Amino acid sequence: MEDPFTSSPLPSNADCEIQRIAVWALNERTKPGDHWHGWLPDPEHINALPQPLRDYIHDLETRADPAGDVAQIAFLKETVDALVIRVRELEQEISDRRA
Repeated sequence: MEDPFTSSPLPSNADCEIQRIAVWALNERTKPGDHWHGWLPDPEHINALPQPLRDYIHDLETRADPAGDVAQIAFLKETVDALVIRVRELEQEISDRRA
């Protein structure tokens, strides 16, 4: 696979077609029972995609968050939110026991 930073800035026809299909799939309204209904962007579903789409998604992820900082910040925010909720629950338990 070509290095995206040293290759031509213009995407190839295949890249354009993959991008077109991905955008269509993400924006298409689905009906219950349709192939795309219930599709989630989790590792299992992404790994089931054809190799060109997996490569495209991997390239997007790499370019959007090369160091993984955004993913780590999101994970940490969710963790802090969960801990705040747990602290409130424990504080409520303590106050209930004192009463």
